[in-house]
Amino acid sequence: MRKGKKSDPLISDLEGALDLGEFISYNRSWDFVRSLEEVKHKIDALVKEGQAERTVSLYEIFLSGCYEKAGRDQQWMDLVERVRRNHSRKYSFIPDFEKIVAGCPQKKPESFKTRTLKRWKKQIS
Repeated sequence: MRKGKKSDPLISDLEGALDLGEFISYNRSWDFVRSLEEVKHKIDALVKEGQAERTVSLYEIFLSGCYEKAGRDQQWMDLVERVRRNHSRKYSFIPDFEKIVAGCPQKKPESFKTRTLKRWKKQIS
């Protein structure tokens, strides 16, 4: 991570809940699932708060972590390759998809209103 950039606090929650690299015994399985559900509910709440871009990024991390925890990293990579192959001609989609796969934070696009005001100011000056 670059200096000066703050990580999303929910990523830390996700990493803690997933407990990657550790075996989850049968006795700990309910606690493991409960902690994952708590993080998922926090992410779900972001949608209601209008933070869709952040939510998508967190769901990507959540899903890839779950695949990894289940020992299905290859399945995740197969899915990524299938998306790349089937959507390679969607030039506006693929660059953002590659950033998500790489784990890069997504930059929120400017709103329609902001873009319109900028364009309008440029035209009248």
